[in-house]
Amino acid sequence: MAVRAAEVIEYALAAAQAKLEVQRNNHAAIKAQFVGPNAFSRSGNGKRVMCLTAPISGEALRILLESEAMVAVGTLLIVMAETSDIEFESNLLSSDAVKLELGAPAQVFGCVDWCLLPA
Repeated sequence: MAVRAAEVIEYALAAAQAKLEVQRNNHAAIKAQFVGPNAFSRSGNGKRVMCLTAPISGEALRILLESEAMVAVGTLLIVMAETSDIEFESNLLSSDAVKLELGAPAQVFGCVDWCLLPA
């Protein structure tokens, strides 16, 4: 019985060590994505920070993570859109619709479908 228990403990230890090695490799892979001459800088309070460049030159429609936190690679932080070429569909009264000109600027107030993106 004691021999069997020792074997079980040895296998459990080996499994735990293998899981630890996998996590170390995952950490190294993630860290490698950010390593570069200008990847990190020090903020005024001494913390390491990373500047990110947006993939488009648009506007932030929704900020999903407002405070500092560690995030996984691929985590959605900000919903952005190129708002200079956005289409909008609305129901208008006929009396209001005839007053509109094609291409006229518009302001949208309140929540619309793109405001409802999952957080």
